[in-house]
Amino acid sequence: ENINCIAVDWKEGAKGTYVSAVNNIRVLGAEVAYFITALKKMFGYSPYEIHLIGHSLGAHTAGEAGRRIRGIRRITGLDPAGPYFEGTPPEVRLDPTDANFVDVIHSNAAHFPAAGFGMYNTTGHLDFYPNGGTVMPGCTDLIP
Repeated sequence: ENINCIAVDWKEGAKGTYVSAVNNIRVLGAEVAYFITALKKMFGYSPYEIHLIGHSLGAHTAGEAGRRIRGIRRITGLDPAGPYFEGTPPEVRLDPTDANFVDVIHSNAAHFPAAGFGMYNTTGHLDFYPNGGTVMPGCTDLIP
């Protein structure tokens, strides 16, 4: 199978506080959408051939790109970030309308008062909650 894999390095946008990184994902999503548009114009890429995968804030970034480029085939969200996204409107977070198919794996989510860094509410067409979606055996939360 002939495929391309493109990784987005956004370490500059993720620097600073968590809040500033959250604010930067809309800009990053717009840049990813612009890149996809360029691929479409220059190489004839169809959005239906694209599968975006994002972890934590990257899941919401993929959603932002999907909102801007209609017809993305699939978005996979790996533990979408919860703080500043849980309970917000679909326009600012990963949502099933962002692609033809959105699947999500929740692996560090918990309802209040328990603490988890990921979203607990469903955000895709298909949401997986391995081991209940809260704590994975052998994993610990590392807070610097």
